[in-house]
Amino acid sequence: MKLSLLLTIIPFIAYTQNSFEYIGDDTLNTYCLSSFVDNQNYYVTLGSKRDPNSTNFCAYILRFQNIEDVVEKTFIKEGVHFGLAFGMQKENNHYFFIGHIFSPIPQLYLMELDEELNLIQEFYYDVPNIYNSLLIQDAFFDADGIVILRGNLDDPAPGNENDIYLAKINTNGELLDTTIITELYNDVGAEILKRPDGSGYYILGTVIHSIIVLDNDLNVIEYQDFPNGQNFISPLALRWLPDGNIIVANMANQSVPGAFYDIRLRIVDEGFNTLKDTTFFDEGKNGLADFSSLDYVDPDNIWVVSHNRTWKSSKDDWENARVYIVDSEMNVKGAKYFAGDLDVYLYSTKALEDGGCIITGTVPKEGKTNDKNAYIRKIMPDDVFTNAEETPATDDSDVLLFPNPVKDVLHIETYRKGLSVSLYNESGKCVNERTELHIPGTQLNISRLPAGLYFYSVFDKEKVIETGKIIKQKNNQ
Repeated sequence: MKLSLLLTIIPFIAYTQNSFEYIGDDTLNTYCLSSFVDNQNYYVTLGSKRDPNSTNFCAYILRFQNIEDVVEKTFIKEGVHFGLAFGMQKENNHYFFIGHIFSPIPQLYLMELDEELNLIQEFYYDVPNIYNSLLIQDAFFDADGIVILRGNLDDPAPGNENDIYLAKINTNGELLDTTIITELYNDVGAEILKRPDGSGYYILGTVIHSIIVLDNDLNVIEYQDFPNGQNFISPLALRWLPDGNIIVANMANQSVPGAFYDIRLRIVDEGFNTLKDTTFFDEGKNGLADFSSLDYVDPDNIWVVSHNRTWKSSKDDWENARVYIVDSEMNVKGAKYFAGDLDVYLYSTKALEDGGCIITGTVPKEGKTNDKNAYIRKIMPDDVFTNAEETPATDDSDVLLFPNPVKDVLHIETYRKGLSVSLYNESGKCVNERTELHIPGTQLNISRLPAGLYFYSVFDKEKVIETGKIIKQKNNQ
């Protein structure tokens, strides 16, 4: 295959020395799936970008350390539709990236680059020719250069089943073992978890309603049902805790009384019996980041990230991204709404050694819902714990008011204590107020107010911390 590359230097927004937001500004459709920090403390982001000369996508890499050195690189293969999903930097400082080829034939794709992102070698591994596509959705970097991959295989119509693709590779690019599971439907967001005795791996899913137990060669030992009739609705993320238990984040759609697109956190033991269970009953529709929504370095600062699908008509219109920090007992230590009114769609969350986390996803191009730009955001704990009006990020908020326009009930969300809200008509008269906002949500009934434009102010004691406009519609509208 003929390989060519494009190299570009581009700017991004730095909030502080440690926090930043990058939003791509390109005419070409771009998807970013994951990010990591390399041995030289560069941020590296992987994904795919449309080939400027065709409708195919090509491998896309973004690397930066500070505001002066943001560099993107694309690798183009003529007639090939492919992208990158996960990666790391080896001890010799070479990069090792994992991706997928969608067409002309689906393949597992691996590439090794030098420190300057020049191609050293690449590897192609076929999947059975009955499948239409392969999408790598999780990579578990184990010891001794071993990597376990889980992906989705889409077979031809009329089946349209999503079979589970598992691969064991090493960072030299060798394919060591593969397993394809056809008995169970593959899930977006089902993650790989190493078994505590080192004898293999677990894969948890939701539609599959099962725990898949694997040995180290990816042979299926058994399928286990979740104990006590539990289920784990995707997307799903899980990590071992230092005490030998597991923290799990997943959706709570109707699996919890009163829950609908809410986020559920559980601590389970090694046998997946629930020890603690909590649900964030936030208003609207929450969606966890597709591939990885939970991660930590410090178990007292566990990051949980979601995007919120609230009051929108299109399935691609997401807004009001949220980040929570919880401790190892699942107590919420802080929360922030970020990205303003951008309809961000998030794929992964990576906790970093400096205490922060880097979040990777996409945002629609202006005026378009199907064409995307890259979205990368690094957040530090102080960005979450500090009041929004005191942080340098202008799009952060401690309070969310929706829907807007509104007919009868205005929902107000916050995890910040001691706030109140007042609503004013165009003459400046206060027409409704709530002297204490509850955590996490308060409802304000404004059904009796005339239709029109209203202004709101959110107070911390007597200090105004946020203002905005609300359009009140007629109740029968």
